[in-house]
Amino acid sequence: MKLKKLMLKGCVITLAILYILYTPSAAIKSHLFFSNPIKSLTCSITKSNYVDSYYGQQYLVDGFDDIHFGYVNRNLVGWCYWSGGGSGP
Repeated sequence: MKLKKLMLKGCVITLAILYILYTPSAAIKSHLFFSNPIKSLTCSITKSNYVDSYYGQQYLVDGFDDIHFGYVNRNLVGWCYWSGGGSGP
């Protein structure tokens, strides 16, 4: 019985990690989580029209003090990762 519960918890954690790696907004929020965990969960992320050839798609972050935009790119597997960002000029 304990083995089944442990396997179920492991599957849930694995699926949560794969979800974070698959969506752009979750990739940004997971990066922001290490700066300020509470604000990373309450901030809103919107896709902008700007695409950089090196960094990838730009997303605007509202409700976070230190970072106002972030770039998300996909790797060869198709997972999203934080490729850059900041507060801008």
